[in-house]
Amino acid sequence: MNQYSITALLTISLLIMTIPSIYAQSIDDLPEPGTTPDSFVYGFKKAFEGLDLAFTFNQNDKVTKHLKFAELRLSEANAMVQKGMPEQVDDLTKDYEKQVSDAKKIADSASKAADKASLTEDIVSASSKHVEVLTELKDTLPEQAQLRIQVIIDNSKKDIGIAMKELSNYADAMEKSEEMKKTAEDHKSNSTGTEKQDVEYKDDAMVKSEEMKKTAEDYKP
Repeated sequence: MNQYSITALLTISLLIMTIPSIYAQSIDDLPEPGTTPDSFVYGFKKAFEGLDLAFTFNQNDKVTKHLKFAELRLSEANAMVQKGMPEQVDDLTKDYEKQVSDAKKIADSASKAADKASLTEDIVSASSKHVEVLTELKDTLPEQAQLRIQVIIDNSKKDIGIAMKELSNYADAMEKSEEMKKTAEDHKSNSTGTEKQDVEYKDDAMVKSEEMKKTAEDYKP
């Protein structure tokens, strides 16, 4: 098994085990909102975020920033509720969705499967945390606004489930590919058959290994 397969399997297992504890996080764990939409300088804050993203070229850093800004929108939404301005929440949650969506697009565009999976793991971890925050936020809003938040929660849970399954399938396929390679190499070193038989066996094993790699690529998150 290669290093990525081991890392991916351990990470996925860790995510599955820690989702309940991640869900235990709450609004109190959010960062300070800083400038909020009721301030006349809020537009400058958003403009600086846009510039920050525009001049960030590393995929990992860009995804991290999108997730950071997504979490900041949730903090701002909570601040607006506390100020008695729940009407601001709709626009903030729309921007929250956009930030997460942009992070997913970057992950999907990653050229290397390992990078794609790693970025997806980061998004899953952040989204899992956000679900509980959104649930708490929903309970503080008027009924109509609650319906909107519930849609976001449902979509997030669905996306998390899909991503977790794809990551698991991908890691499993990569593991099987490595096992096929090892079997071929072990047979070559231990075989007592004819050279032709050894070559045929190794070729067959390597073909199967490549097939497993293709399966892994098909399961890329």
